[in-house]
Amino acid sequence: MYSYDYHANVINSTREACGCWNAKEWQSAALAGRKVEAIKAVRAATGFGLKEAKDVVEYWAENQRDFADITPGPIS
Repeated sequence: MYSYDYHANVINSTREACGCWNAKEWQSAALAGRKVEAIKAVRAATGFGLKEAKDVVEYWAENQRDFADITPGPIS
């Protein structure tokens, strides 16, 4: 089981990634089952490490309604 601090960090990281310039890109990839592509896009936009980006993609995919209030910026 994950600790509270770990869970809180994943939520904060996911919120950060949802606000990135390429959020629509990685979210679309995650929804289409292209997890590796989504992780690469999160890493490119945020500078997160592999594990943190993987956790973000997985957490967002399971809880995407919790992040509906975050409007992503335009994809460049």
